[in-house]
Amino acid sequence: LEAIQMRLETTAAAESAEMTRLPPEQLVGIYVLPGAAGPAVTIFQKDGQLVQRIDGFRDRSLTYVAGNRYRKEGEPSPLSIVSG
Repeated sequence: LEAIQMRLETTAAAESAEMTRLPPEQLVGIYVLPGAAGPAVTIFQKDGQLVQRIDGFRDRSLTYVAGNRYRKEGEPSPLSIVSG
């Protein structure tokens, strides 16, 4: 139940009028989890579309959902690229 509540809160925050949507060019970069082992996630633009690249996996287009949340092509649930 906590996971569901957290997801609802995150979705509500993303759709809030207080959320400032960052333009796609400000999301472009290399992301890593501090203090955690794992591959870096590179976000870049290709033909006006945000794309996620992780070494060893195919590139995935990102579709805008709300706030600063995007959905990976073929994935049912959105992910937060950044918090705002």
